[in-house]
Amino acid sequence: MGVGIRVEIRVEDPGTCPVATVSDVVDQPISTISWSAPDDTATVVEEFTTQGTSLPSSEGLHDSIETVFETDRYSRHRFSHRPEHCVCRQIEQLGSPVETVRAVDGGLTISFYVMDTAEVNDIITTLRRMAEGVKLRRLHRVAGPEAELAAGDDLVWVDRGALTDRQREVLETAHEMGYFDYPRRSNATAVADAVGIGPSTFREHLAAAQSKLLDAVLSADE
Repeated sequence: MGVGIRVEIRVEDPGTCPVATVSDVVDQPISTISWSAPDDTATVVEEFTTQGTSLPSSEGLHDSIETVFETDRYSRHRFSHRPEHCVCRQIEQLGSPVETVRAVDGGLTISFYVMDTAEVNDIITTLRRMAEGVKLRRLHRVAGPEAELAAGDDLVWVDRGALTDRQREVLETAHEMGYFDYPRRSNATAVADAVGIGPSTFREHLAAAQSKLLDAVLSADE
């Protein structure tokens, strides 16, 4: 059995992505999305489906969107764009075919597979250069044959860059000195002295760091 990682990310503001814009304007999720795969110099032709017979007239919608098919229940729309403007295309150019895309509330939720976390780092770094609000929502690794019948490991990506240097120093020192052990091997005063700050300041930095870490862990379940 192959060993890899299923990745799910959220892009809150994917720039000029027409599908994301439509999902915000029509106030409905869009999950039936497909696109062509030309070389790097050609345009990408993309299609998506919405419920209803037509798109509303709105200044925020992309001018190039055209309806190519419709029934009384749904309509299919098409537009073209440059590959460097598409976050999904960027993921695929880095070697990971996109599995699913869901546009909702003006953003995109995208899933794909990689072989190791280094690939995740490369993709996240690339996307953050071209879009705003890129967040890693979930990592799911199946570790081996025994895990095939189980739920698998539910991994969450924690961005340590969200911590300030002082918050990280406080966390590392507290951990090394056994502040989080049970029973504790040191108290707040001892750790604060080791860092060179007062106990109340230590608690403030510790609370802020823990809050950021818990936000990253718990938001993955939303």
